[in-house]
Amino acid sequence: MIKYNKQIVNRSLSLVDNNERYVLMCSSGVDSIAGVHYILSKVKKADATKFIVVHYNHKIRPQNDQMQDSFMNFMTKELPTFHKFCVTKEEDGFSLHTEAQFRETRYKHLMSLFHKQVFITFHHLNDCVESYLLNCIRGHDGYQPIPFWTVYERGTKNIICHPFLFTKKKDFVDYSQKHDLMKYVVEDETNSISKGSRRNMIRNEIVPILERDKIGLETIISKKMKNRLIVDLLK
Repeated sequence: MIKYNKQIVNRSLSLVDNNERYVLMCSSGVDSIAGVHYILSKVKKADATKFIVVHYNHKIRPQNDQMQDSFMNFMTKELPTFHKFCVTKEEDGFSLHTEAQFRETRYKHLMSLFHKQVFITFHHLNDCVESYLLNCIRGHDGYQPIPFWTVYERGTKNIICHPFLFTKKKDFVDYSQKHDLMKYVVEDETNSISKGSRRNMIRNEIVPILERDKIGLETIISKKMKNRLIVDLLK
């Protein structure tokens, strides 16, 4: 079951003045394909103009174009009444090395195009577990893995919102299979390469061991996040 937290979205909205629309970030991975479909399938036709779905193409690998084509196919066939928008930017592959660098470049560009909007991403509970373990390796285990919302300053006053942090990736997969969406899914091929990436090492090597031994990190992190959400909502 996909868990969509409206409290997180409502809090994000309260931080933005004169919000015109939601910007849904779609990478063509199973989480964003399922999440976009889940949200927009519940939107009334009269409210369709409040939503825009954005795909960002870094143009680093041939697969990037494949992901963009899949995104366009998905939106055209499944959600034709909604606005779709592709941002293509030729990146210098030698200057960007980490996931964080790509993310910062992506946000910087998008924030220059949109102002006072709520950006919705589809990070999930498994991402939070990976981020928590990554923080532990770096000696920062006390940090919240992924914030529920982030105010992106730099003059744009946009909010980056993460309303699916209590949803497991398996739930996105199950939803996609149920609604015949897997044909549009193109997972990033670099996610399977552990060498040179601590996050991928955690995802592909450490997490499977913890799951095998039934450590239950998802439950532990979820409880910590629920406590943090209560505190954040009371601010």
